Formats: sequence, structure tokens, C-alpha cells
Amino acid sequence: MKMSSDEHLDTALSEYNAKIAKLEDSGPVSDLLEALINRGSIFLMMESSISALSDFDEAIDIIEDEISSGNDVDTGLYVRAFEGRGRILCGGEPARMAEDYRRIAERLGDLNIHTRYFDLKSIVQLCCGCADDLIESGLHAQAEPFIHKALDVLGSRMGDWEDNRRSDCHALLGEIYEEAGKVSDAIREYGRAIDIESYLSERNLIEDRMHLVSDLTARADMKSKAGDSGGSISDMVRATDVLEGMLSTGQCHDPKIMVDLCQTIASQYMEQGNVQESERFLLKAVKHGLPNVEDAMNRLGIKHSE
Repeated sequence: MKMSSDEHLDTALSEYNAKIAKLEDSGPVSDLLEALINRGSIFLMMESSISALSDFDEAIDIIEDEISSGNDVDTGLYVRAFEGRGRILCGGEPARMAEDYRRIAERLGDLNIHTRYFDLKSIVQLCCGCADDLIESGLHAQAEPFIHKALDVLGSRMGDWEDNRRSDCHALLGEIYEEAGKVSDAIREYGRAIDIESYLSERNLIEDRMHLVSDLTARADMKSKAGDSGGSISDMVRATDVLEGMLSTGQCHDPKIMVDLCQTIASQYMEQGNVQESERFLLKAVKHGLPNVEDAMNRLGIKHSE
């Protein structure tokens, strides 16, 4: 009979309980450290955060004792322990999370595809995950080293997964530079993300077209701040084109995004004195906000244009 995932976790947990009990008596320390990290990861998968935190705390205590004694700690074990605890702390204790991620950042140079626990994908996922957590916590500057590490690891490697992650990285850099007030740098990085996402979208290889919409609207905001109103409108119009395709194929279920964007475009066209284009996007906003309005207009004999 095939075991369920819960049964696999229960079995693994029992094995690590026995292994840790034995290692606590006889060592070696490196094996105990690895077992604690693995059991903490199992607890995380079982959504037992308190037990997971206890294991990662104990693992980090061992790491700090080893370093204080002048002993080297394997980079993979070091990073995985601080990442595990940081993920748990992310929601409730961002300052402690940031300190754990700072410790990881100190070892990023030693992290490579030959490191214990890590291959190319897991290094990139670690870096993007840490950067996301830091940005969500308003700690944008601390996120930048993780993104540069991810891009370094991706290098020139080709593939759909690699391209999707590469666009994620450039979009995150755009957010970082936007927060820092580096408008031209933000425009550049959002542009790099958009170029990759456009290529992937044309070939139906993009993981989420909403990323393209978000990056186009983010770059539009930056272009507006840079005084490029034409470029700003152009990016927003491109975003509506992508959104219309998503709405028609059921990839987007929230027409309010489209409505708000069309209203913003209409307002900017009106500021330029372009009444015709302003009215066109107001009609789009009404159409998507009130799906039956087009039929009603036809019945009333009201002319409209797209």
C-alpha cells in the first residue's frame, strides 16, 4: 500500500527523533547539527512552527558554539539553519528575521552548487525567498545582495525556469531601486524584467502573466516620476492589452485591476488634452466594470468605439 505524505513525514520524524537522541549522547556534532536542521524542516512541513523553531534555535546554538571554539561550520548547514529560523520569524519578528538573513548574506560567497543541501535551483530559490521576505518587511537595501547572488548563479544558463527566475530578480531589483529613489536604475531593471517576460509570454512559457502587468505598471510609475508621461501611458496601455487577454481566457478573475488602470490612463490622456483617447479608455473601464454595458449601449443605439 502506498504511504501518504503525512505518513512519510511521521515516519521521517520518528527516525530523526531516534537519531537525535543517539547523537546527543555520542555525536559527532556535525551529524547532530544536520539532524536537527532536517527535523526542523520536517516540523515546518507539518506546520508545527514552535517545534521547528526549537530545532533551528538549538542548531544555531551549536553553530555559534563551534565558531566560538574556532571550528569551521559547513556553509550548507550554516545557511540552512539560519534560513529555517528566518522563515519562521518572518511574519512576527522581522528584526530577528533580518538578523538571521544578514548572517546568511555573510556566507553567500561560499554558497555554490556543490554546497551541502544546495543546487542551482535551491540557491536561487533561497535568494529570491530571502529577498522577498526582506522587501515585504520594508528592508529593501538588505535584499540586494541576495538578488545579485541569484543572478550570478543563473549566469547565462538557458531555460524557461531560469528565464522566469531571472525576470523575478530584475523586478525585485526594480523594487529595491524604486524604494531608494533611484528612478533611472528602477526603470532599467523593470525594463529588463519586462523584456524577458514579454519573450516568455509570446511563447506561452511565462509562469504568471500578472508579473508582466505589474512590472509594466511599476515602470510606468517610474517613467511618470522621470517626466516621461508618453512612456508612462505607453506602458500602461501595454499592461491593459495583457490584462484583456488574461480576462478573456480566465487567467485573471479581478476586472477591478483593469478598471483602475483604464481610469488612470483616461485621466492622463485628459491631462494631455487628448479627449478621444481618454473617452476610449473610460469606455473600457465601464465595459470591464459593468460587463453588460456594451449590450445595453447597443440596445439604446449609443455609438462607441474601441
